[in-house]
Amino acid sequence: MNIIGAGQLSEEEIALKLTEGYRLVSYEYCLSFIVVTLKRPTSIYLVTPKDSDFGNRALFSSLSFFIGWWGIPWGPIYTVSTIYRNLSGGHDHSKALIDHVLAKNPSGPPALPPVYPASAVSGKTPGVALAALILGLASLVLFGPFTAVPAIICGHIALIQIKKDPAKKGRGMAVTGLIIGYAIMLFYAAIFIYIAQRADGISD
Repeated sequence: MNIIGAGQLSEEEIALKLTEGYRLVSYEYCLSFIVVTLKRPTSIYLVTPKDSDFGNRALFSSLSFFIGWWGIPWGPIYTVSTIYRNLSGGHDHSKALIDHVLAKNPSGPPALPPVYPASAVSGKTPGVALAALILGLASLVLFGPFTAVPAIICGHIALIQIKKDPAKKGRGMAVTGLIIGYAIMLFYAAIFIYIAQRADGISD
């Protein structure tokens, strides 16, 4: 099993790391070729308890956004689902490796407690966080300020909910929706100011 960040650790040594709060995570990305869209998993990464994997989530989500969404007809669908999966934490393989090691060595490594996927213990993702992300992407690709404003509203509501209940996930989605929403509004505001100034210059 090729695990990025594991170095020369054996499966048993990795399993012990998982009991200390490490995680095995893979992500998704999609590629579009006009009428063909491919969705692929990444390699598995060993994520330490002290390190955030948001960089990996953002990297593969951005990759999908720029080269995945424009395929017909599955590009937008795969892009949204891929970004949602990545920003929700990716695929957690920790329990699968634990089960594999225990099946191979019934006696197992010493003091090996059960490991559960991150999604089972870290709370649910608020629907408004996903809505903020989808509306933000829609404003960037199709609808401009018509969906940018709802993206901003949903993003703030999601952050309030997550602040009240830190166990909830989706902060990355909410922040991404907010950033895109505000960027779109600033872009259209700049265009409006430019047109207004041009109109004043012509009238004079």
